Amino acid sequence: MKNAVVQFVRDEEGAGVIEYSLIAGIMAAIIIAALYNGVGKAIVTVFNDIKGDLGKAGTAP
Repeated sequence: MKNAVVQFVRDEEGAGVIEYSLIAGIMAAIIIAALYNGVGKAIVTVFNDIKGDLGKAGTAP
């Protein structure tokens, strides 16, 4: 039993997965914050302009 516990404590195979998960989570949070604050608003403005122009395209002068 003692050997099993020692082997479990020394096993670092899952540590890499946890580290990569933390990195991915932090990167996702940074990307979401960037899109929400600056870039996201600009993209919404562009799509709203396109939507308005497409609405005007269907009307006859």
